Amino acid sequence: MYDIICFGSVVIDLYFKASSFKTSNDNFLLSIHQRKDVDEFFQGVGGGAVNVAMGVKNLGANVGLACVIGQNAFEVPVRQFLEKNGLDYRLSEFKKNYSNISLVITTLEGERSIINYRSPLFTKYTLPENEHLLAKGKMLYMANLANMYLKDRTDILRLARKSGVKTVVNIGIQDCKKDIHELEDFIANADIIILNALEFATLVKKSPENLDVSKDVATLAHLRPEQILIVTDGKNGSHGYFQKQIYFEPAKDGTTIVDVNGAGDAYTAGFITSFLKTQDIKQAMIHGADYAAKIISKIGSN
Repeated sequence: MYDIICFGSVVIDLYFKASSFKTSNDNFLLSIHQRKDVDEFFQGVGGGAVNVAMGVKNLGANVGLACVIGQNAFEVPVRQFLEKNGLDYRLSEFKKNYSNISLVITTLEGERSIINYRSPLFTKYTLPENEHLLAKGKMLYMANLANMYLKDRTDILRLARKSGVKTVVNIGIQDCKKDIHELEDFIANADIIILNALEFATLVKKSPENLDVSKDVATLAHLRPEQILIVTDGKNGSHGYFQKQIYFEPAKDGTTIVDVNGAGDAYTAGFITSFLKTQDIKQAMIHGADYAAKIISKIGSN
């Protein structure tokens, strides 16, 4: 039915971009009781699953979206966005009064901070009668889903792998803070793991400054030889690890950075779409870096 099923969240992104936003020591400086006028406002639809699904679709693969869509004031714009962009969301679940909203504060140079509100929610993100369809794609990508029970996520990955579906996961920072042994079963059911450098350092309980990604850091996560690990590190490029081999792909030179929001998702989209076709890690990393460069050169996460 699908080349790739993207499983995860839908987020309403509200962007406020201004030259008046100042930063110091990686912090935004916003004074209390002061009004800030912005140069640009943009409302978009994002979230890990949507961003990757958009990339996969743009890169020519057939994609299905399994997520939770809130039945609220943003439901119509979300549906319109998904339909306009040809994203099949029949696997998704609708929930009353559920909201997932991000306020994105961005400088003109593309530096940003995100303030997120997500209603409490513990669900399988797809209707029970649709769950078996998650094993009908060639690949299942599971975005960061810290608000979904780890066992439920693991069960979905296991179901997919038993059906011969290639599984790809992103482990978000909240999960990475857990003891790695608590994540063993979840990680074991992922064929490909894609993390940024901070997430990976947090997962293996290392300081990011002291983590040398040019070495085989995959051993720190106790991965099986047949598992692929990709660690992205923004302008420092990305590293891949497979069967004790180390791959490196630099970030694309000459990219004009407008908005880095969604860069990791764009890399993931480029990587998994290419890897599904070629099974070539290096080639997939090149496509990941190229598509990430394209996304960060404009405002919006997809």
